[in-house]
Amino acid sequence: MPLLEALLLTKKHNWLWEGARHVVRGQAKGDMAELLNPLVNAFDSIDFRIKVPLEARKLLIKLRSLMQEEKEKGKVAV
Repeated sequence: MPLLEALLLTKKHNWLWEGARHVVRGQAKGDMAELLNPLVNAFDSIDFRIKVPLEARKLLIKLRSLMQEEKEKGKVAV
């Protein structure tokens, strides 16, 4: 999640975005593919400067929601 937060704070396309693109693409397999593919597609889009922060925010919200659900079920120690 820190990587997603960093994408939201870094407005310019730079080395962080390039590194994040490779990390996200590498993790978008198996169970994580459904969650990460919109962000992967955003990085590959012609208007990535707009889409990456939007998809990163959506993913961050989704992950926080999933973590809260798991916490409420008693499966995640915070």
